[in-house]
Amino acid sequence: MKATEDSIQTPAGHSPVDAREISHKILALCQAGRHDLAMEICKRLLALAPDNPEMQVTTGMIAMDMGDFDRGVELFSRAVVLQPNNGEYHFHLGNALQGKGQVEAAIERFRAAASIVPDFLGAYRNLATSLVTTGRTQEAIPVLTRVLELDATLHDAHILMARACMDMPHGTALSNYHVDMYHHYCPNANPVPHPEEDSFFVDREAAWVQAMKGATVYPATGIVSTQICYYTGPVIAEGDVPPNLYHVPEERMKEFFMRSRTRLPNRVIFDPADAKQAAMAAHFANTMKKVGLIREMVAERLIDRTQNLQPEFSIENPYHRIFICANQTTELVRSELRELGRTLSTFGHQVTLFTEANKMEWLDAAIMLDEICAVEPHVVIHVNHLEIGTLAPEIFNINLWQKPGPQLRKGNPMPHNRRDIALNFERHPKRGYQDLAIRVDEIIQNEGVPKQAKASKKETSAKSA
Repeated sequence: MKATEDSIQTPAGHSPVDAREISHKILALCQAGRHDLAMEICKRLLALAPDNPEMQVTTGMIAMDMGDFDRGVELFSRAVVLQPNNGEYHFHLGNALQGKGQVEAAIERFRAAASIVPDFLGAYRNLATSLVTTGRTQEAIPVLTRVLELDATLHDAHILMARACMDMPHGTALSNYHVDMYHHYCPNANPVPHPEEDSFFVDREAAWVQAMKGATVYPATGIVSTQICYYTGPVIAEGDVPPNLYHVPEERMKEFFMRSRTRLPNRVIFDPADAKQAAMAAHFANTMKKVGLIREMVAERLIDRTQNLQPEFSIENPYHRIFICANQTTELVRSELRELGRTLSTFGHQVTLFTEANKMEWLDAAIMLDEICAVEPHVVIHVNHLEIGTLAPEIFNINLWQKPGPQLRKGNPMPHNRRDIALNFERHPKRGYQDLAIRVDEIIQNEGVPKQAKASKKETSAKSA
């Protein structure tokens, strides 16, 4: 060690190359635990060359090792002033600022370092960590994407990406994908079994085996159902296909899920050790994020259409198009709405019952609004659901309430159009929904036809008499 110490002798005008060599020798003293000696040597060298940025950085690194973050910030800041285009100096300053708890300032230094050196993995890594820990997960996603482009095996980047994607709209599939990649690359991570839920299988044989089990799942819809298993690749022979197994054309994956009426999968089952499978899994997860966002945008565009529908009410045609929303949240409500629809049909109205064909379907807003646009109803009926703001004011929006929901129990006034109507959803022991159907029909006939038309009709009748 004495030889190392003695070799750290340099004139005031030493070159940058010499400074780097000297820095390595000084840091070797630190690794040997001789921080005080290393710091003393740095002070002497800085006195000889106060404007040498390499010595500023070396001294700052020793100060950081000794827990003196204030000194580290001071020294790294000087180095940045001396060489503002050195990404490594910005990086060290960011670490010192982070050590002092000045995370926002550290983020700016990490950004500067990554901007100066586009493949600076450490800068991107620290920037992503800082963004995620401060809750700026959406900003972190492109940074983490760059980290994984530089090194896809970094397990900590995968778990940070999983956390960030969980905060992103429709990012569940991506989050689950990165959790699996984390467990693959992290040597100390305990493997976590996948829960049985609607999933996309990269291996079609695995999809078939799982589908044949007919596992019970409890999706967010609240409906106990059979697990849906999606797969891609060659189509499995029709005779061997269980009803919960769905083939997804690889080249039209996005279009398939855009139009699907079945529950969408939020998990992909694949082998992370197989590069081809991992690539397909990543493609699927990114596709599901896009599908979710596009379906939201489609729903927003459809709202513009439903808000401008112009159903025509006339005294000459007392029969109207009635759209009843009857999802499968409870089979009891759905059967009751079917009965109400049949009763209204006997009055001559054209009734559309919007509901799922089976428990594997889940009809979201985009599908429902598209159906409403196709039907162009005079009346829309919901149960226990304040569907406000998506329909034209000319459409009767009838909300049937079995019991007051939280919105009504609070007693707060709710925004509504003049044809938003709340009725009790009550079944007569003997008459069924005859009374409710009559009430709905009366509302349409009495309030739907313009008063001018009614007056004109009366005048015509009077003249004829």
